[in-house]
Amino acid sequence: MSLLEQLNSVQAELDQALDAASSVRELDEIKRVFLGKKSVLKQAFGQLRSLSPEDRPTVAAALNQSRGRFEAMIEAAREAVAARETSAQIEAEWIDLS
Repeated sequence: MSLLEQLNSVQAELDQALDAASSVRELDEIKRVFLGKKSVLKQAFGQLRSLSPEDRPTVAAALNQSRGRFEAMIEAAREAVAARETSAQIEAEWIDLS
């Protein structure tokens, strides 16, 4: 499996993980798994050295683009989940003073 195929596979996994996430804590774990030191993305960056010099720029650009897309997706999910958590907390603490 090529690095670009791996990226597509990881993208699909990330989509599923973000859809299933229901708390900010879960999103932190997802971020660690997909963007952390031992993530597939970091391993792919490490494999750049083994590629031919002609292929490196193309694959490196794809990796950088994927990293940016992953970060944006995780941040958007974090904002949505945080808003839901805040809304739920406000709803739970609301008291009718009338």
